[in-house]
Amino acid sequence: KESREHVLWNENGLLTVTGGKLTTFRLMAHDALQKVQARLPGNPKFDPEQRVLAETVESVQMPTNLSPRARLRLVGRHGARLPALIASAHSHEWEAIGGSYALWAELRWAARTEGVVHLDDLLLRRTRLGLLLPHGGLDCLEDIRSIAQPELGWDDPRWSKEASQYASLYKKCYHLAE
Repeated sequence: KESREHVLWNENGLLTVTGGKLTTFRLMAHDALQKVQARLPGNPKFDPEQRVLAETVESVQMPTNLSPRARLRLVGRHGARLPALIASAHSHEWEAIGGSYALWAELRWAARTEGVVHLDDLLLRRTRLGLLLPHGGLDCLEDIRSIAQPELGWDDPRWSKEASQYASLYKKCYHLAE
């Protein structure tokens, strides 16, 4: 029974969207894009009827060994960037990481495209693996290293330092007391 109305404020380069409900998210997103359109390269036009994600999904050649659940998760999480993610993945990276739903291909993608500065950034914020895996993923660090280290361009001393700092941070701030 709550109002579904939303309001946008464009103040000094900051666009604020307030109100609305989940059922009106497309309309709110369209209105927000219209407000910032002039600041975007090429001044693109936005058609609220255009189904970019549906067109992307139909044209994407997914790995055949993925479950329907994994396919749907990839589409929902990566949208129009999914073809590039698929192209960047190695054939053996379509397995889930530990007990999570995240795939090794997504770890590679996050390391490559998400502006990762530190290992804790990759594992706790970009992929959330540090929150989802037992022991914060510390048991998988060597497998994580095989993908993340080359993508991030870190040499062995840098990896060792990042892994040590991540382990300390995890144990101090995220580990559940036994």
